[in-house]
Amino acid sequence: MSTIAWHAWEIVEGLAIPKFVTREIAVLLILAASLLVFRTLRQRCLMIWMVGWLAYFGSHHGQISASGHPNFYTTPISQAEFVLAVALFTAGAFVYASATKYLLPLTIVSLGLITFALMQGIYWPSSVTMRFALEISYRVLAVAAAGQVLRFRRARKEIGSWLLATGLLLLHLDWPPLSSHLPADAGVLFDMLLGLGMLLVVFDESRIQTRRLATLNALTTSIARAGEHGPCPRRL
Repeated sequence: MSTIAWHAWEIVEGLAIPKFVTREIAVLLILAASLLVFRTLRQRCLMIWMVGWLAYFGSHHGQISASGHPNFYTTPISQAEFVLAVALFTAGAFVYASATKYLLPLTIVSLGLITFALMQGIYWPSSVTMRFALEISYRVLAVAAAGQVLRFRRARKEIGSWLLATGLLLLHLDWPPLSSHLPADAGVLFDMLLGLGMLLVVFDESRIQTRRLATLNALTTSIARAGEHGPCPRRL
């Protein structure tokens, strides 16, 4: 019985553990930290970003099968999941920047880009022109998100918004003409930078809301106390 259990554990271990590499572990840590912060602050943008991190994790995880041979549909699905992650990161940035009027156009454009990413990986995997178009298309979303974040915080010197904008601009798919010039661990650093920026802007926004609420409560208390004393009596 113990021998059967041992062999079963070896099979499960062989299937699960080797699939997790440094980048996937970093994304899972970001997800765990975001979940803890969301339970306390309940920011809508953070919830959207967490769903985006799930799609981002899916785009990097499972690209190579357990036998070590690539699957034909792995790359197209991975590209589509990555574009979905960028779209969700952009949507969260729009919600954070109070630019919800752009969410509907973003949804329409994102659905088209996700379809294009899937089609490019299936029908034109070797086309440099189509891959370049894909690289440009999802970066347009990232630039729009970074622009909204910086515009929303243009009057404040907060490092979180700059980290978030920089992390959005550094999002990229693995494409040898571009990614081969980056250091081996650059992707992990970029992911951590983006996750840190998201958490910092959420903390900053919560702090600002707390200050506004405290100011409003103080003002309400002052008005209530003034009403209790009543108007000053007139002198004859």
